[in-house]
Amino acid sequence: MKYIYNFILLICLLPMVTYATIGNNSSLEDINVYLFTNECEECLEAEKWLTSIYNKYSRLNNRIVNVKEDNKYLEIFDKLGISNKYPVLIIGTNYYIGFNDKIKTEVETLIQEYSKASDYCDIMNTELSVKECQKINNNIYNDHNYLVYLIIPLVVIVIGGTIVIVLKRKKNSK
Repeated sequence: MKYIYNFILLICLLPMVTYATIGNNSSLEDINVYLFTNECEECLEAEKWLTSIYNKYSRLNNRIVNVKEDNKYLEIFDKLGISNKYPVLIIGTNYYIGFNDKIKTEVETLIQEYSKASDYCDIMNTELSVKECQKINNNIYNDHNYLVYLIIPLVVIVIGGTIVIVLKRKKNSK
């Protein structure tokens, strides 16, 4: 009987160990937010805001590019269909031209979603097409695997506890 209790305890602890190793996002790559600027007033405001939220998110990596000094990214603009208006913020496959409170909110929402994700496609850092990258990022919103890591251990503990109680009652009734 002692072996059965130990086996049930082992089964109950296994999902928690799995959650601790698989559910840990610390090994995931950084979330890159690109800001393309030509030193306009809105550009400077966007740069100040992006710098201010940098410490708020552990996986955030700001990449600020002055297009007057570095124009190698202009072919990516063509790939995404972006005109030469600034500032341009790019995160994942989403891009924003200009800068206002709505853009701030949307970018922060994306940072939060990508922070929870097990997969993230950065269009600026991949050979994938925009559509292939968007498909990966769209799956992020449907990826609630982190809930599985929380629910399964609870279900296993309840089932394991029930089995232990039933076995104890059986033993006591004999």
